[in-house]
Amino acid sequence: MRILDIIQLNEFAPPSGQEDLFQQLATIAQETTPGDPFHEKAMKLMQAVLKKVGDIADQPAQAVEPQAVEPQAVEPQPTQAVEPQPQPVQEPVPEEEPVIAERAPTKKVSAEPDDLVWEEYLNTIADPKARAKISKDPTIKASISLFIKAYESKKEAARKEINDLAGDVLSRISKDGASDSEKESLIAIFATNNVPEEHMKFFLQGAKAGKIIDMASLVNAYNGKIDDHVRQPYRAIFSKVIGNFFNLADGMRTAGNIGPGEVAFVLLGNPAKKMAKGDLEVGNESFEVKASSDTPGKLKKDGTPGASKPNGAVFGAKVNQKPASAWPIVQEILNKYGIDRTTRAVKDASSPTGFKELERFKINSSGMTDLNTELDSMRMPKAKRANLMADILEQLFPKIVKQNKKEFVQYVALTMDPTTGHFPTEDTGELMKLLAKTALTGYKLEKHKENFIFFNKSSRTFYVFRGDEMAEAIDDGTIRLFKGIDWSDGQYPAAPKMYIS
Repeated sequence: MRILDIIQLNEFAPPSGQEDLFQQLATIAQETTPGDPFHEKAMKLMQAVLKKVGDIADQPAQAVEPQAVEPQAVEPQPTQAVEPQPQPVQEPVPEEEPVIAERAPTKKVSAEPDDLVWEEYLNTIADPKARAKISKDPTIKASISLFIKAYESKKEAARKEINDLAGDVLSRISKDGASDSEKESLIAIFATNNVPEEHMKFFLQGAKAGKIIDMASLVNAYNGKIDDHVRQPYRAIFSKVIGNFFNLADGMRTAGNIGPGEVAFVLLGNPAKKMAKGDLEVGNESFEVKASSDTPGKLKKDGTPGASKPNGAVFGAKVNQKPASAWPIVQEILNKYGIDRTTRAVKDASSPTGFKELERFKINSSGMTDLNTELDSMRMPKAKRANLMADILEQLFPKIVKQNKKEFVQYVALTMDPTTGHFPTEDTGELMKLLAKTALTGYKLEKHKENFIFFNKSSRTFYVFRGDEMAEAIDDGTIRLFKGIDWSDGQYPAAPKMYIS
């Protein structure tokens, strides 16, 4: 570990009123790495300071002339390492596939002499007498001053280049150009994940050229891991930042109705672009992108994390009635079939009465268990039960059910237990699958969608569905269903949530 990682620089601040060139020099040495010309120059200047004070008699220092380091002296090059190391990378060639080349052989720099110089230097600039001695040397001060100016100039140029690159990348989803805050949000992704500036620049150059994700191969693979379709030079950086890219749409002024999954694919993929209605266009095909994820479970009493919870996408369209607005009519239907008690009282401290009324018979596990018990007590025949459920679902999917009500009643009957007439209570049961497929049919009818990319933001597993393939995936359990329909929830369309692991 470098000595500067242990010792805080602010402990060695110069006396009040003196120019802090010496501490700035130490900061530059900390920010750079062995092999970087600015790092090597910083070490030489430190040795010159120590030679002047005479703190390291047995370690001769090289002569230092008062001149700045040219920032372009060494062209940054990428490394072949799977995990990007904090060393410069090479800009990708526009017409060719960007490849991280092997670093040119250089003289090995030992960390131990660096640490010794650092320790002695920090102690030296903390000593008022030593600082006064070196502060009187115009040659050393001029050399350090010019060096700092060259370094700051290089950093400012790098910041501007990265800012411009961020704007170029965001222009893929922006009509009027990205705002400063949006560019800052994109750049912050890399800083949050400790990605060095040279690697950030390399990645943004690849994104600008559309060379991070091969979208053509992804949509033709049908399913797999998104990472497998990331071009090799970018994979290590991609694995660090992609989670943030999937959530980048939140608060994006220019994103419009494009979802977070689409933002990531548009910004990083090729061929991929945002269509006018928010779809993702890949080649000559358009896809609706739906994302699910694994929400971490709450901590248990023993401090270990509980089971993760699914969080998924919902298909909704104008053909689907919102559950909350459908509930009054559903109550009338229940009354017509002889069910008078359609709500139940639960304790609620915020209510003047101390109770509130909740809807009974939600289309989920507990609600269907209650409904089965109620219908058993009424000795309702199986055929009548099927008609009851079909009448309820007609309020949620009017256009779909009314197309052929008799056939839809038969679909409902097929979901029921042939012996007891019970409706399935499981999220994975046939009733939930019927709801999901009916919602999907309505969505495709309203939105004119046929192709979907469904992916999990946590595992980065994806599936591509065309035509009827998504309905088949619901049937075979590839797409898992949960939540069902809550009559009091006005935030979601009348459809189960969908999730892939």
